[in-house]
Amino acid sequence: MLYNPYDRLLYASVNSAATQVTGNSIVTIDPLTGAIGKAVTVGSQPSSIALSDDGQALYSTLTGSNRLRCTVRFPTALLSALRLPIPPIRRERISRAE
Repeated sequence: MLYNPYDRLLYASVNSAATQVTGNSIVTIDPLTGAIGKAVTVGSQPSSIALSDDGQALYSTLTGSNRLRCTVRFPTALLSALRLPIPPIRRERISRAE
């Protein structure tokens, strides 16, 4: 989840198991009212999200397809997803040395 200071909204990635909103999407949340905006489908299993310095582009990693998605002026323009060269590390694969 991240806060966009330009539009004063929270952005949250929603995985495929979601039941309250459309899965495999990103939604906006108004922090003052708690209202959830329209879900925008971005691809398989969005996880980490980041915002460009000027607030115009939103990047999301898609762990289900090993891609990076860029959305310009969210939610209006989805750009093509770029395949990542290295699969992302999944938390369940990390174990502590004891």
